[in-house]
Amino acid sequence: MSQTTTTNVSMSRREALGGMAHATIAAFLTLGLGGCMSKNAPVTTEALLARCVAAGDTDNMHATADVTLNVSVGTYRVSMPISLDGVVAGNTIRGRVTADLSTLDVDDYVADYYVEQLDGCVVCYLGTVRDGKTGNWKCVTIDTTGTIDLFVLIDLLRSSELTRVSTSEDPMVCYELSVPTTDVCEVANRLIEEDPDLGALTWDDLMEELKGDKVEVDFSEDCRIRSMSAESMFTYKHSASTPTLTIDVGVRALVDGYGTVSPADVSIPASVRQAAVPTEQPIDMAEILGADNPIVAALPEQ
Repeated sequence: MSQTTTTNVSMSRREALGGMAHATIAAFLTLGLGGCMSKNAPVTTEALLARCVAAGDTDNMHATADVTLNVSVGTYRVSMPISLDGVVAGNTIRGRVTADLSTLDVDDYVADYYVEQLDGCVVCYLGTVRDGKTGNWKCVTIDTTGTIDLFVLIDLLRSSELTRVSTSEDPMVCYELSVPTTDVCEVANRLIEEDPDLGALTWDDLMEELKGDKVEVDFSEDCRIRSMSAESMFTYKHSASTPTLTIDVGVRALVDGYGTVSPADVSIPASVRQAAVPTEQPIDMAEILGADNPIVAALPEQ
């Protein structure tokens, strides 16, 4: 998948671009252009989601994602492009995450991971890759109050806006859903038993900063999820004694290969389960970025 870079713009420009996009969509509809606009095309969010469920293999797929992460502390600013790939089969995901840290003059961070959904919890195994070998396995267990499956996603997408003519450059995309980012956060918060540690930032403050941001979910002609993208910018302060972080993040994910993943490809090896050390902090930012890095100083002690 090609790298996609997202850039935050001012609200006035966002509104202008949004108006242009909606005007273009309206023009296409008026002209009655073909393509995805067939007589059998879904005309409501509910119809689109119903077809997504009926398509099958919704828990068997390949996925890749590119994350553009910019973090600022005062005048210090660093960009950390992150790439992820994974395969999904049933309740298990296997993949690798790579963070490009070349701008920091430190080694890139590379880790293999497994994610397993169990009754009432999600368990994530993370192993650092060094010299081509994966080790130092850690595991973190996240208690959940609900089941994280397609039906949770469907409930979330019911609050979305459906566009029946895609503005995506991907020729496989036919339909777009726009979901408020705040709704995504609310659903995630309901699934986790413990409230997230936001430091000096309250939940209401976070929701206010994310107001107006959208998560775009794109679907192919057969109504399968094809891609997702989002961008947000917000500030974080752990305590009165720590500096303020400004976090600017953009995400683009691509989903394909439905029904082609063997459960054996994602099975968690017994050696990983035995070697993994339980922890609440699977990623040590001081170890990755260096203890003297301003970003580490702004984070809570791990």
